[in-house]
Amino acid sequence: MKYRVFKNFIFLLVLLAGLSEAAADSRYALLVGANRGSSPGQVPLLYAGQDAERMADVLINLGGFSIENIIVSKNPSANKLRGLLAKLNARIRSESSAVGDSFLFVYYSGHADSISLHLGGTLLPWEELRNWTASSHARARLLVIDACQSGHATRVKCTRLEQPFALPTKNIAIPEGFAILSSATAGENSLESDQIRGSFFTHHFIAGLKGVADVDGDRVVTLNEAYRYTAKRTVASTISTLSGVQHPTYLYELKGKKDLILTRLHTREELSALSLSKRGQYFFYRNSLEGVLELEANIAAENRTVYIPAGKYFVRHRTLERFYEGKIELQANSTTELNTDNLNRIEYAQLVRKGGVATRVYSLSLWGGMAPSLLEGYRSIWNQALGFSINTRLLTLEILGRFSYHQTENLGLKGMLKEYGLLAGIRKVFDFNHFSLSTGARVGASYLDQKFESNGDNPGRWSLVPVLEVMLRGERQLPAGFFLGLEGSARVINLRVEGDQPDSERKTPLQFIGAVGIGKYW
Repeated sequence: MKYRVFKNFIFLLVLLAGLSEAAADSRYALLVGANRGSSPGQVPLLYAGQDAERMADVLINLGGFSIENIIVSKNPSANKLRGLLAKLNARIRSESSAVGDSFLFVYYSGHADSISLHLGGTLLPWEELRNWTASSHARARLLVIDACQSGHATRVKCTRLEQPFALPTKNIAIPEGFAILSSATAGENSLESDQIRGSFFTHHFIAGLKGVADVDGDRVVTLNEAYRYTAKRTVASTISTLSGVQHPTYLYELKGKKDLILTRLHTREELSALSLSKRGQYFFYRNSLEGVLELEANIAAENRTVYIPAGKYFVRHRTLERFYEGKIELQANSTTELNTDNLNRIEYAQLVRKGGVATRVYSLSLWGGMAPSLLEGYRSIWNQALGFSINTRLLTLEILGRFSYHQTENLGLKGMLKEYGLLAGIRKVFDFNHFSLSTGARVGASYLDQKFESNGDNPGRWSLVPVLEVMLRGERQLPAGFFLGLEGSARVINLRVEGDQPDSERKTPLQFIGAVGIGKYW
């Protein structure tokens, strides 16, 4: 009896393995990356081929595609691509009856315009690619087009900017079981980035397939989930580029079918599951900050579990208040929860100065303290200042508005002096964990408003005084982007003093100011 139960159990395992293998055999992919275009002067792309390879990795690891069923083609000619499509379709036609449901995934990353794909000096009408895919005997067919910008950080994936690739209007009928994803709409261009070393659209699409797009937490990523996440993140990533925002589009006809499953999230021998439980944006670089960006994940609300290759990573977690960064090591076939308590906390301004993702951070601060009067004989009552700073990678630029109030009384004559100062300055900041030290100089002017209280005729006076300051500031970082500051500065003024005679003299006294302040970075 025990032997029979054991035999049946073994038979069930073999059957499940066979079904799993059949499922893998029923999924086919043709992934094309074309860096070289067809028009003279067309800017070559750098990462289209890598995008195709990264797509292959995620389809093999999580998409249920066997290596034998995936074709990766870099820089093919139009005729070669036609031959690959014909050969793959013939194979699907001969094998589809044996494996039941089948799925064809065709992906293209490269140059294109509104009529054709541009393949190293040859042209393939995009309608031809669409027809090759749509006419396949596979029960479900997905065509993903990442085509159409150039500059220092981005390149245009189009030939003519006025006619970029775009999907046909939605009133054009498409076959049942067929879906098309495009990286941009009509009038827009698709971009690839030096910073992420790939296309924005493909970068976020692959992240979604790795688990970031699994909104309902059912451990599968569907076509609809992947599209929604990719569209949202592509818009956010391209909104600040010189070439303008791009909006991915989705055209499909899946009547009578459930939403197409693209990946199933599970650990494998070479993968590690990473639980991301806190909101924010995550960046995972292989080995170090200079390594390849393996994954960018934006977590808006629900927790996510992502699946990436095991190994060492440098991770950054961006929240509304600050960055966390540090090194982690993920073990194969295991689940790890990312704990920000084990990472270094980095304020935004500090991150910018370290060469972070952002290029500048702003701050607003309020300062108070005692400062000597610009005129002799007045005692200080109080001094306050409002500062605005732009923190860049190399230097910090600031504008400081200062106001102080002083009094004097001599032989029954009461005097009041108000000083209004406006200064512009530049500082160099040095960061030490949660403390920053900076030094710099400011230049500007102060307006002096001098009034007297007496029974005699003592009209008020005013004057404009040039001011030069050198300063030293220390800041202690606080939660939520706030900071406390302590500043000391030395200033020199150019003051004209009128004496009893018609002549006047100029004085350049050296004065010292101390102030404490509180501010906020954003």
